[in-house]
Parts: sequence; structure tokens; C-alpha cells
Amino acid sequence: MESQEEGPEAIYRDLNIRERVQAELKMLSELADVKSKSAVRFGKLRVEILMDSSKYSFKLMNEQIVFELALGRAFPVSKPRLYLRTGLFQPFINDLRDLLDDVLLPDTWNHKMSLANVAKKLPSFLQRLSSDAHNALLVQKMGKFYLGERFTLPELAELKPLELFQSFKLETDRIAMHYLGISDTHLFLFVPNLQPNVLSSKLHVPSEAEIKYLSLFQFA
Repeated sequence: MESQEEGPEAIYRDLNIRERVQAELKMLSELADVKSKSAVRFGKLRVEILMDSSKYSFKLMNEQIVFELALGRAFPVSKPRLYLRTGLFQPFINDLRDLLDDVLLPDTWNHKMSLANVAKKLPSFLQRLSSDAHNALLVQKMGKFYLGERFTLPELAELKPLELFQSFKLETDRIAMHYLGISDTHLFLFVPNLQPNVLSSKLHVPSEAEIKYLSLFQFA
């Protein structure tokens, strides 16, 4: 199991950024309609935002809808990623897509915006999502994927709507390994970043993989 450090000091060495992130987390914890918790996982500060699903028309066994904000080392200049972690309906969008731009509409992220501002936009986004649930094509195209974005293999394995399959290709001097990912809406090709195995300089093991190609399934 990956070790975890609890606070932003695990990611942010700059005192000003660290203090800002701590203030952001405090503001989130003071919001009346949401619950939040944070931890450092897979090299990013992950902030879970939990919302009561009974206020919406989704048919869920679980009473909470979970979003996750992933803050990279360049935050707040670089915008956070916003993932949905709860499968609400088909087609599922709780995969690798970043929903931040959709949630913030008609606004856009800037470095002065707070995480609390994002959380306050989630109820209206869920209402829109509920209204659009019948429109599979519209839901399918929500969010953004980023070619070249890297994920650790344990991170990919946690994504329930994503099925991963190993693929091997014989090249001139080696066997290349890729991962094929299939979700409700997309086909992914992941290229692993191979690191030398500590037991042998000739063997390599994948530590993470990047999105090299993706294709959108077409609904009739």
C-alpha cells in the first residue's frame, strides 16, 4: 500500500503556497452543504468532496456523491483536476475525465479562485447532469482528457468503470507493452513509463502510464 502524508507540506515546499492550500482546505471544511477530506496520494494532494445524493434524482444505493479535486505541484497557477468518483448513471463519467470546466460554467479557472468556489458550483452542475441524463451523447462528451497525462498503475486500477488489458507488440529488439483501457464512452491506449527493476538492470517494470491515444465511442 502506498504511504501517505497527511498535509500539503508533503507536496508544497514553498511556505506561501502551503499556507494558501491550508487556508483553502479550511474554507472547504466550513461549507455547510458539503463534507471534505484530504490526503496525499499518487504524488498529488487529493481533496474528496462528499455530497448528499438525496437532493438529486439519481438512483444511488450510496447516500453520498463523491468528487475529487487533484492539486498538482504548480497549483494554483495550474488548475486542479476535478474527477467524479461516483457512478451516477450510464454512460458513466467517473473515469479519467476532468470535469472542472463543465462545473465552473460560465466561469473559468484563474489562480485567484478558491476550491470553495468550485465546491459551491457542484450542486448546480449535478442538477444539470440530472436533467441531461437522458441525452447519452451530450453526457458522453462532458469533461476533458489530456493526451500525455500520466497516471500510476494503482491509480488506474482504482477506476471501476475502466477495464484494463495488457497488450504486447513485437518490435525489432524488444517486446513493447501497452495497456488498453475501455470505459463506457472511450477506448484508451496507455504507454507505460518503464523503470529499471532493482533486481536486474535488464528487466523493466512499469511504474506509471500516460494516455497516448483515445477514441470516442459513437452512440446511435
